[in-house]
Amino acid sequence: MSKKIREKKSTLFSLLFIAAVILLTLWSLSRAEDPDKLIKDIQNASPVFLVLAVLCVLAFICLQGVVIWLQCRSLKLQESLWRCVLVAFHGYFYCSITPMQSGGPPIQIYDLKKEGIHISVGTLIILMETFLFKVVLVILSLGMLLFGHRLMRRYIWPGLFFFILGTILTCGIVVLIYLSMFHSGLLRRLILWLFRKLEKHHLVRSKKGRVEKLISAMDKYRAAAGYFRNQRKLAVLLLAVTMLQRLAYFSTTYFIYRSFGLYGVSYWTIVLLQAAISICADMLPIPGGVGITEALFQVFFRDIFGTMTIPGLCLSRGITFYAQLLFCGIFSIAARVAFRVDKSRLGFFQTSFIVPEDAP
Repeated sequence: MSKKIREKKSTLFSLLFIAAVILLTLWSLSRAEDPDKLIKDIQNASPVFLVLAVLCVLAFICLQGVVIWLQCRSLKLQESLWRCVLVAFHGYFYCSITPMQSGGPPIQIYDLKKEGIHISVGTLIILMETFLFKVVLVILSLGMLLFGHRLMRRYIWPGLFFFILGTILTCGIVVLIYLSMFHSGLLRRLILWLFRKLEKHHLVRSKKGRVEKLISAMDKYRAAAGYFRNQRKLAVLLLAVTMLQRLAYFSTTYFIYRSFGLYGVSYWTIVLLQAAISICADMLPIPGGVGITEALFQVFFRDIFGTMTIPGLCLSRGITFYAQLLFCGIFSIAARVAFRVDKSRLGFFQTSFIVPEDAP
């Protein structure tokens, strides 16, 4: 079976799984709420605030494109902001349909490779973006654990197990990514050892020059990692943009709250509760966190939305997941058309031993 066929089957399975869970979720919601009342409540929501919520989701995706673009610009790669935004949309589509959001980074690395960026450097760019993405969650989760005792006791306590589990898993991922980025000598030895073991047991075919190519790729990765390690101002800027990106996503729930004419709960309370849901659900092996996210929303926001909890849940997930999936799917088609290797766009790295990969 070819690689493309396997990828298509995997994508189809993920989409079918999501569709099944969506139907199950809708069935459970229809039992919890009168369908006619639910539709009426959603129709009465303020369209102005709903548009703001949709814009927050689009800003969330576009800001990831900004993070990728800033890294490319720092490395003197003449990659346009628009194409980096396409990379972000393409990645989020696969993040939405794969467990633990694992499908996004590989497809983004592949997109950058098609743009002529060496796969080792592209890997580091996407790892940096993923690293910062998780670091923001760690900062928020530890902040809530240390300083948000009132918030934890009043709203999050029933889902505390998932919150603690999500925090531990996210911290673990942050440590692993940090080691792979900035202790690449250890990573290189581990990969070479694993590769030779696979060859020894005939799990991969031994091919002349393959190890040398692997070492060369790791050297490029190590050089790029060394470059990023010394760019502290860039790291601070990227962290700030990533924090803004996350806040844009979490703000969608606040605008949905206001769309029902509700007030009295602060912006930061709602944002932090939505962040808590992401902390709980992001690292679970469920595509898009479907199911667990809906359950946690009802638990965390029950006292805030009151009788509007189910309509709020439908709009929140409808905008932050299903509408996002639709937007990303549309832009993913554009990405497939747009990403073709064009050497005229390639810039130069600041270090001469990191060179763009030759176009096939």
